[in-house]
Amino acid sequence: RGAKEVVFVEKSKKHIGFLKKNLSLTTVEGRSVVFSMEADEFLKKKKAGPFDFIFIDPPYEGKEIEKTLPLLVDGDMITDDGTVIIQHFHKKVLPDQIGQLGFLKRHKYGETVLSFYGKG
Repeated sequence: RGAKEVVFVEKSKKHIGFLKKNLSLTTVEGRSVVFSMEADEFLKKKKAGPFDFIFIDPPYEGKEIEKTLPLLVDGDMITDDGTVIIQHFHKKVLPDQIGQLGFLKRHKYGETVLSFYGKG
């Protein structure tokens, strides 16, 4: 709500189809961009940003979090007062500090956890 622009990065063609269909049902469709690529590739190319909010939803069994977070932090992809939200499996332990990002709070929903980080 209230976003000037929404950027999505998704590697799965199938999920991009679902995403675009769902976007067509919202008010942000005209203010959204969907990139079909790996998150780390997007961050390396700096196709957009910096962002106020970044939501990361990597596959639970992969190492995408470890690969993506350094690029996010080192690439100045988040504004000074921005928030990074990482969705992950409840047994995955994330550090309290990730570069410039410090842990803010955590919410657990069944086996899913949302961990919030901010600068400073």
